[in-house]
Amino acid sequence: MTNLSKELCYICNFSTLFFNPENETLARVYPDFKKAENFVKLLKIANDVLGSVHFATAYTKNKPNIFEEQALMHYLPIAKLNEAFKQAIRETEWVYG
Repeated sequence: MTNLSKELCYICNFSTLFFNPENETLARVYPDFKKAENFVKLLKIANDVLGSVHFATAYTKNKPNIFEEQALMHYLPIAKLNEAFKQAIRETEWVYG
């Protein structure tokens, strides 16, 4: 998981507790938004809540390998200000591991 993914989760006040049967403890886990399944869901949330994901092509035109990182960096300040965006992230089912 990237630090940007964890930072977005902190801003949105989102995490999930998982029970680890090996040592019988609870662990707080966060989705990795750079994983394809999660990234597509994040873009859908952005489109549904914010109305657009067009920024992505401008940021990544010459560096497609940093597409996910640039998108996350774009969404961090939005998440700080937009309650609907935070709520949508908290309510979405994410892929872990």
